[in-house]
Amino acid sequence: MSDSAPTGIQARATGGIRSTPPRLGLSWGTTTIRQVGSVKLGRQRSPAYLTGNWPMPYLRVANVLDGFIDYSDVLEMDFTETERKIFSLRPGDILLNEGQSLELVGRCAIYDRSEGEYCFQNTLVRFRPNRGQSPSFYRWLFKWFLDRGLFKQIAKQTTSVAHLGADRFAGMRCPNVPLDHQKQIAEILDSLQDAIERTEALIAKTQQIKTGLMHDLFTRGVTPDGRLRPPQDQAPELYKQSPLGWIPQEWGVFNSGDCAANAPSSLTIGPFGSDLVTTDYRNEGVPVVFVRDVKESTFAWNSGVYITPEKALKLDAHQVRPGDVVSTKMGLPPCVSCVYPDWMPPGVITADIVRLRPNLAEIDARWFAAALNTEGTKRQVKAITAGVTRPKITLTDFRRLRLACPGKSEQMAIADRLAIVDGVLHENAEILKKLETQKVGLMRDLLSGIVPVPGDDDWRECGL
Repeated sequence: MSDSAPTGIQARATGGIRSTPPRLGLSWGTTTIRQVGSVKLGRQRSPAYLTGNWPMPYLRVANVLDGFIDYSDVLEMDFTETERKIFSLRPGDILLNEGQSLELVGRCAIYDRSEGEYCFQNTLVRFRPNRGQSPSFYRWLFKWFLDRGLFKQIAKQTTSVAHLGADRFAGMRCPNVPLDHQKQIAEILDSLQDAIERTEALIAKTQQIKTGLMHDLFTRGVTPDGRLRPPQDQAPELYKQSPLGWIPQEWGVFNSGDCAANAPSSLTIGPFGSDLVTTDYRNEGVPVVFVRDVKESTFAWNSGVYITPEKALKLDAHQVRPGDVVSTKMGLPPCVSCVYPDWMPPGVITADIVRLRPNLAEIDARWFAAALNTEGTKRQVKAITAGVTRPKITLTDFRRLRLACPGKSEQMAIADRLAIVDGVLHENAEILKKLETQKVGLMRDLLSGIVPVPGDDDWRECGL
C-alpha cells in the first residue's frame, strides 16, 4: 500500500454530521433503504421459545461486531418451520445492532455462513439487498453512516439502550449508486480493509515474538558472542538460585532503587497538590508528562500539555529529560515503563509518574525500562496491589521491586535485541495508522460521490 492515494481520493477528515447523505459529487441521486432492499426485525426472545421441537441457533446483538460476526457464543431457541422461513439468514444479509448503546447502534456485519444455518433475534435488524445490489457496498455504506453519527441521530433512547428502529432505518435516505460503481467502491474498501487486517495480524504476531524473546532475554541473557544461554535444564552449571528463581551465574539481584544515580532527586515522583494544578497548564512551553503518555517500551506524546519555563524552574526536582526512565504509579497495570526519548525536550512529570535517572556507569536505561515491563516484575506489582480497587504503587513500592541484573555490556546487548523488535512494531504501527487514515478518507470520498470512482490505473497507484 502506498503511503499516499492519488490526487482526488486522498484520505481526509470527515466533515460535520448530517441527518441525510451530503450533497453528492456525482449524479447518483438518492433513494431510501427500503427501496434497495428488505428490512426485517428479528424474532423476539421469550421463555416459551427456549424449549420445543425445532431448536435453532440464532444471532443476537452480542454476535454482531464492527465488520464481522462472532459465531463462538451462539444461543438456541425454538423456531417453527414458518418462522425459519421468515427469520433465517442467507449469505449477503447484513445484520445491524437494533438495541445498543447510542454510539454503537447500527453497528453491522455481513452474514457469511450457509443459508438457513442461523436465525436472528429482535436485538438485530436484517437488511437483505435487492437483486442487483452489492451487499459489501451497503455494509460499507452503513459503516460510514455509523461513523458519521447518522444512526445515532435517528435512534430512540430508552434507559441505557438506544433503538435503531426497523422503520426508521428503512426510511433513511442513501445514495442511489449504480451496481458497477457499488462493486468498484466495495472492492477498493475491501482491499484496504484486507491490508489493515494483515497489518494487525503482523503486529499481533510480532508482539507474541517479543513476549517470548523478553522471557528468554531476562531469564537466560546473552553471552559475549551474542547468543542466548542454553536453558537452565540443559546447562545447570551456568545458573544459580536466587530470590527470583534461576538466573545466570554472573547476574545479581538488586532493588529498582539501587539502579538510580547517586545524586539528589535521581528517583522521584511528580509534585503534589497545589504545586501543579490545571490552571498552570499552557498550550506551549515546557511539556508535562502524564500516565497516558507512557506506554510499554514506547513514549507517546498524547497530552500536549505545557507549563511556563518559570513554573518548570520551580518544579526542577521533578524534571524529566531524555534518557530518564518514566514509570506509571497507577493504571491497569501500574508500573508500565519506558525511556523518555531524545526527541522530547526536558519536561516535568505529574504526581502519578515515577522518574528514575539511572546510574549510567552500571545501568542501561533501555534495559532497565524493559526489565520493569517483564512478567516477573508484573507479578511483583500484582502482589503489591492485590485486592485494591484502583491498583497503584507508591515510590517505596517502586524502590523495592526486585530485578535480576546482568553487567552493563550484557544489558546493552539485551536492549539492542529488543530494539530491533520494537522497531518492527513501530514501523507496522505507523503503516496501520496510515491505512486507517486512508480508509476514513476513501469512505467519505467514494461513498458520498465527492470523488468519482477511480479507474484501474488509479487503483494501481493506490497499491490496491
